[in-house]
Amino acid sequence: MRLRQPVLHVSHDDEDGAWQFHTGAQQVSAGDAMIVALSEMVEHDPTICELADLPCGWFAERESIGGSWKRMQR
Repeated sequence: MRLRQPVLHVSHDDEDGAWQFHTGAQQVSAGDAMIVALSEMVEHDPTICELADLPCGWFAERESIGGSWKRMQR
Protein backbone atom coordinates (compact mmCIF):
# COMPACT_ATOMS: atom_id res chain seq x y z
CA MET A 1 0.00 0.00 0.00
CA ARG A 2 2.78 2.36 0.89
CA LEU A 3 4.24 2.12 -2.59
CA ARG A 4 0.94 1.32 -4.33
CA GLN A 5 2.15 -2.17 -5.09
CA PRO A 6 -0.39 -4.86 -5.94
CA VAL A 7 -1.73 -7.24 -3.30
CA LEU A 8 -0.88 -10.74 -4.52
CA HIS A 9 -0.96 -12.75 -1.27
CA VAL A 10 -3.59 -12.58 1.49
CA SER A 11 -3.61 -14.71 4.61
CA HIS A 12 -6.20 -15.08 7.37
CA ASP A 13 -4.25 -16.12 10.45
CA ASP A 14 -5.46 -19.13 12.40
CA GLU A 15 -4.01 -17.99 15.73
CA ASP A 16 -5.73 -14.61 16.08
CA GLY A 17 -7.94 -14.14 13.02
CA ALA A 18 -5.79 -11.26 11.75
CA TRP A 19 -5.48 -10.57 8.04
CA GLN A 20 -2.17 -10.06 6.24
CA PHE A 21 -1.77 -8.51 2.81
CA HIS A 22 1.47 -8.91 0.85
CA THR A 23 2.87 -8.00 -2.53
CA GLY A 24 4.23 -11.49 -3.04
CA ALA A 25 7.84 -10.35 -2.59
CA GLN A 26 10.15 -13.09 -1.34
CA GLN A 27 11.94 -10.81 1.13
CA VAL A 28 9.77 -9.06 3.71
CA SER A 29 11.18 -7.11 6.64
CA ALA A 30 9.45 -6.11 9.87
CA GLY A 31 10.15 -2.49 8.91
CA ASP A 32 7.76 -2.87 5.98
CA ALA A 33 4.83 -3.87 8.21
CA MET A 34 1.92 -1.47 8.66
CA ILE A 35 -1.36 -1.64 10.53
CA VAL A 36 -4.18 -0.38 8.34
CA ALA A 37 -7.96 -0.56 8.38
CA LEU A 38 -9.53 -3.25 6.24
CA SER A 39 -11.56 -0.52 4.53
CA GLU A 40 -8.28 1.08 3.38
CA MET A 41 -7.15 -2.21 1.87
CA VAL A 42 -10.47 -2.63 0.05
CA GLU A 43 -10.19 0.94 -1.24
CA HIS A 44 -6.68 0.10 -2.50
CA ASP A 45 -7.90 -3.17 -4.08
CA PRO A 46 -11.66 -3.90 -4.22
CA THR A 47 -11.04 -7.54 -5.23
CA ILE A 48 -10.06 -8.21 -1.61
CA CYS A 49 -13.83 -8.37 -0.95
CA GLU A 50 -13.83 -11.67 -2.87
CA LEU A 51 -11.86 -13.14 0.06
CA ALA A 52 -14.24 -12.05 2.84
CA ASP A 53 -15.22 -15.68 3.50
CA LEU A 54 -11.62 -16.98 3.55
CA PRO A 55 -11.47 -19.24 6.63
CA CYS A 56 -8.90 -18.71 9.37
CA GLY A 57 -5.77 -20.70 8.58
CA TRP A 58 -6.15 -20.23 4.82
CA PHE A 59 -4.42 -17.97 2.34
CA ALA A 60 -5.07 -16.84 -1.21
CA GLU A 61 -2.66 -15.93 -3.99
CA ARG A 62 -2.80 -14.62 -7.51
CA GLU A 63 -0.11 -13.98 -10.09
CA SER A 64 -1.07 -10.43 -11.01
CA ILE A 65 -3.71 -7.74 -10.66
CA GLY A 66 -6.84 -8.99 -12.38
CA GLY A 67 -5.79 -12.61 -11.93
CA SER A 68 -8.03 -15.11 -10.18
CA TRP A 69 -7.48 -15.69 -6.47
CA LYS A 70 -6.42 -19.27 -5.67
CA ARG A 71 -7.35 -20.35 -2.14
CA MET A 72 -5.24 -22.80 -0.13
CA GLN A 73 -5.22 -24.14 3.39
CA ARG A 74 -1.98 -23.96 5.35
